[in-house]
Amino acid sequence: MRRFSSLMSLLAVVAMMFVACSEKNPTPGNSDLTFKVSVNSSDKSSVNFSVEPSDKSIDYVVYACENSKALAYDTDAELVAALGEEVSFADYTHRGDVTDVITGLKINTGYSLLVFTQQNNTLVSKLHKSSFRTAAVMYIDCNFNFKTTVENTKVTLVIEPSNRDVNWYHCVMPQMAYVELTSSDKSPEEIIAENYVNTVAALTAAGKSAEEAREELIMKNNRKVTHENLEALTEYICLAAAVEFDGDDLYVKSEVSTTSFTTGEAPVEDGQFTMTANKITAYGFTFDIKATSDELYYYPTIAFSDAYDEDYEASLISQIHSQFEQQYQLMLIKYKDNPSMVTNELVLKESPIFFSGDKSMGVGNIPPQTEVMGAIFVMRASTGLVAKVHRFDNLATTILPCDINPTIEVVGTFSGDEEAGEVFGSAGATAGRAIIVSKTSNYEGASEVYAVLGTQGGLDANNYPDWRAVWFFSGYWETLNLEEPYCFHVCNWDEEAFLYAYAKDANGVEGGVARCAVTPSVLDTGTIEELKEYYNKAKGPEATAVPMSLVIK
Repeated sequence: MRRFSSLMSLLAVVAMMFVACSEKNPTPGNSDLTFKVSVNSSDKSSVNFSVEPSDKSIDYVVYACENSKALAYDTDAELVAALGEEVSFADYTHRGDVTDVITGLKINTGYSLLVFTQQNNTLVSKLHKSSFRTAAVMYIDCNFNFKTTVENTKVTLVIEPSNRDVNWYHCVMPQMAYVELTSSDKSPEEIIAENYVNTVAALTAAGKSAEEAREELIMKNNRKVTHENLEALTEYICLAAAVEFDGDDLYVKSEVSTTSFTTGEAPVEDGQFTMTANKITAYGFTFDIKATSDELYYYPTIAFSDAYDEDYEASLISQIHSQFEQQYQLMLIKYKDNPSMVTNELVLKESPIFFSGDKSMGVGNIPPQTEVMGAIFVMRASTGLVAKVHRFDNLATTILPCDINPTIEVVGTFSGDEEAGEVFGSAGATAGRAIIVSKTSNYEGASEVYAVLGTQGGLDANNYPDWRAVWFFSGYWETLNLEEPYCFHVCNWDEEAFLYAYAKDANGVEGGVARCAVTPSVLDTGTIEELKEYYNKAKGPEATAVPMSLVIK
């Protein structure tokens, strides 16, 4: 049994020796291995070489190293160790006799063709070096003139070479990206060449052939080119140079000319709007806004057509910006516990004067038979400023008023202290004041009749014509009972107040405005029973709500 064990051990050792020999791995100090190396040719970016090793079964590395790096180390072992940290030697490994090409070299640069064996980035054989130099580009005298036009994130460049017979290439990139490339020892010429290669790759990936890509990118003579969808508010640099080709490789053959520009704000989304007028009357109309995008914020306005010009529009934009600032301050108050939440977009989203999506609204304060136009001021969410204006000429023309011209008169004055909430249910609304009851007449054919009390200096017809008076009291007009057209008002004793009334015909068209002045006196008051009688006629015996007219001070 012992002899059998010893025999098996011996066989195992022999087997391991056989495997090791068959792999032919290089061993340290293998100084007998030699290489016959030939640099057959080189051009601007590649070298063609041949290698014949003395042992055809051993793997070896062939690598083209710039002389500046090859001479930077004291020993060959240090050079190989440093290269092993930068590249994968497996990509440059050969076996047996070989003739091959190394590409991607720099133009007009001295190189050493290194041939050696290694193990784990450690030099095993002697290091064979063969020197060569890549071909140079024949430089020409050509510079470029640029004319730059920036519109939002689009730039239009007119590029003019001083030599109109050369082929040239240009590229545009952010200034910061250019600075990063140059700080990593990239020359402007290398940046242009790499940009060309990357752009061709992108175009071919999109389905174009390499020849089609070259025809699109390489230019001659003066050219106008446009770059769109650049980064907003970013400084860019444009580089241009004369170029030539060696196969598919591009080389710069002139000084690189540059210009810089800064992009503007990103354009707002190209949403479309329609504005349509309807229910046109004598003093106003309603209108509908339809928007193709719910993401755009806007400010609508209506203007007299004969008054709208560039100066008027500029004035409106200034007013809109002022209103935005006011809304911003209100939002800061609303979010005082967390002011960082307040952004320009939040103001546009939450303020009551800016809108998004479809909207329907009305407008008044327009004279009869007046042509008006509309405008939609599209806001930029990032800044809160007007970015675009959509105009709608000849939006509507108001019509003539109807021929209903009512009258209004005071039919009774009463003491609020005596009423004390007995009639209207709110003693606080009438305490210490006078209660006036008005009656409107002469409104035959009306579909609706309205009345209101005001104290605005009379709103005489010269300064406040009918169409303006109707608009002035928007939201305060009391709708009257057509059968019993009484209205109830509260005002101060011995102070002049003014009563107004108007009517609409069956088509909703406004007529003339009635006006009546009154100064209530405590010496001329009726009884609470009379007040109840008027109220029951107008509102009904079961009415309990305080009339809106009593709320108007």
